[in-house]
Amino acid sequence: MRIFKFLILFALLTVEPLSACDVNLFAIISGTSKQDTFTEKMSSLAAAIKSLGENYKNPEKSHEKLTDLMNSWVDFSSIFGQFPPEWAKKDETWSKKISELGNVIGIIRRNLGSDDDKAHVAMLKFSRRLPQLYERMPMDEKAAILLKFTACFDSLWDAFYSQDLSLLKTGVSELKEQSDRLRPLLQEKLSKDQALLEEFIEQLRIMSTQINAFKTVTLEMVLINAEGQFVIINDKISKEKTLQNY
Repeated sequence: MRIFKFLILFALLTVEPLSACDVNLFAIISGTSKQDTFTEKMSSLAAAIKSLGENYKNPEKSHEKLTDLMNSWVDFSSIFGQFPPEWAKKDETWSKKISELGNVIGIIRRNLGSDDDKAHVAMLKFSRRLPQLYERMPMDEKAAILLKFTACFDSLWDAFYSQDLSLLKTGVSELKEQSDRLRPLLQEKLSKDQALLEEFIEQLRIMSTQINAFKTVTLEMVLINAEGQFVIINDKISKEKTLQNY
């Protein structure tokens, strides 16, 4: 019997004191079973980026953890770059996704130790893009919506770093659409969590209408809070799924 499950891996990344917050590095990993080779390799990648995220400011450990990530990536891409899972053969963007993930690892490698902030941003990007490999995997509606959230936040952070107001507006609109789709699928006990997420999305919408949206730290803080709130909701859904499958 096919079992669909979520596993969420968190890495608490230390950022500069001036930002006054922590950033959650997360990846949604879904698969058919623990014995599934693709899921096993994906989980290994998620664990590697998690460990690097926890140690990227530690000179004694960071390059060791980077090597672990690169080895996991070579292992993964050498198999699935050319021979994707059966369901992924329908994904016409599969090769592009693999290539982009490899490029992100390259950015991490080039900047780790010389520009840790840039390396850190790339780590987060990798964690958001990794789950998109599951885009064409058969899944229920709730799972598909949660997966789209990761793509939304990836787009929003791209907009933030490039200061692209048009991309910001588009990203916020897509985020709101997915939030609206998710709301009726959630249990009542998650209604407060969802309401808080919607508050953050509304704040993002308002800021996206302002010409000076990128000139204060407010946008970054709200983006962090919105993504963190999504992680909380996703974590609770994941735990419910795990209990249902055992």
